Amino acid sequence: MALMRRGHASSTEFSGLPLTGERRPRFRGLSTLCAPSVFASAVILMSYVARSDRPADKAARYAEVEAEILAVLDGEPDRVARMATVSSMLADAFEDYFWTGFYVVDSTKQRELVVGPYQGTLGCLRIPFGKGVCGAAAKTGRTQVVEDVHAFPGHIACDGRSESEIVVPVFDRQGELVAVFDVDATRKAVFDAVDAEALEGLMKKVFAA
Repeated sequence: MALMRRGHASSTEFSGLPLTGERRPRFRGLSTLCAPSVFASAVILMSYVARSDRPADKAARYAEVEAEILAVLDGEPDRVARMATVSSMLADAFEDYFWTGFYVVDSTKQRELVVGPYQGTLGCLRIPFGKGVCGAAAKTGRTQVVEDVHAFPGHIACDGRSESEIVVPVFDRQGELVAVFDVDATRKAVFDAVDAEALEGLMKKVFAA
C-alpha cells in the first residue's frame, strides 16, 4: 500500500507503470484501481485535491462555501450528518486544510472529547479537556488560533506534519458545548482572525441556530 499526501507526489508507480491521468483517482480514501489486470488488486490511499475555482480572498471564499454548506444542510437535523458535511465541504474549499473535523464531547465520560466526523489522516481518538489545542478550546470555550503548534504547551501530535492549527468550540441552541471543530495545516501561521470569525459564525449557524 502506498501512502500519498497532498503536494507530496504527482504520480505513483506500480509494477513499473505510472499512475497518471485517468488512472490516478482524485479523492481521499481507499480506492481499488480498475484499469489493467495488473492493477486489479492494488489499493492505494490517495489524497483529495481541493477545488481551485474558489475566490482568492479568504473571507470571500468562506462566505461562498458557507452559503453552499447551509444550502446542503437545509432541513437536515442529524448532528453527525451536519458535522460530516461541514468537514467535507471545508476540506474541499481550502488547500491548506490538512486535517479537518470534529472532536465531540463524550457524554459518558467526564470532560473528555472523542473523535467525530473528519477528513484527513488518522486522528487522536480521545482528548481530555485542557490537553492540547482541542482540549484548551473545550476547557475555555474560546477559539484557539495557534501559529506554531510545537510551541503550544501540551500540544498533542496526532500527526507530526501539523505545523499550525485552529480550534473552534461548538455550542448547541442551549449554549452547551457539544464539540470542537479542529483544522490543522502543514505550514506555520496559516490561520488568523479571518478564519476564526468565519468558522465561529459558521458553527453558530449550523449547530446553534
